[in-house]
Amino acid sequence: MKPPYALTLLTIAALGMVAAAGCAPRKAADGRGPPRSESSADRKPTSATHNWRTRAGDAYVYQGEAPPGQGKPGPPVLQEQRYTYLGERDGVYTLAFNGETASCTNPCDVVTIHAGVFHDERVAFDPDSVIGAAFQDAFDGWLQVPGQAGAARPNGH
Repeated sequence: MKPPYALTLLTIAALGMVAAAGCAPRKAADGRGPPRSESSADRKPTSATHNWRTRAGDAYVYQGEAPPGQGKPGPPVLQEQRYTYLGERDGVYTLAFNGETASCTNPCDVVTIHAGVFHDERVAFDPDSVIGAAFQDAFDGWLQVPGQAGAARPNGH
């Protein structure tokens, strides 16, 4: 039998994943984001810019605003989420974050979050969410698998 705090920690971790999936990414000042790619055959970036804010080792850092009602009144609460791109296999793209993985095909309708051995959670794909922006970068060729040659980056990022 698991101690009661283990269940609480698992619940908190699951809520954190759902919150990260629902955060709205911060876009460039002009409000533009990359167009949605319809094909994964071309691995060169299909957009002029990526959505990630910075890199931290093998991870890509995305920043978004907390969904309404989760922050305190006042200015928006910013949240950061780190994703490591694990690659594409048979049309399925996989990202790792917070010790879990998420997968999606391109085009994507539903993101599957693999939270533990026996738990999968499915959330609707939203390109304007933080996890959606990360998958869009993967689809557009902006992310690289750790240890592999990088994708071409027209802006030198």
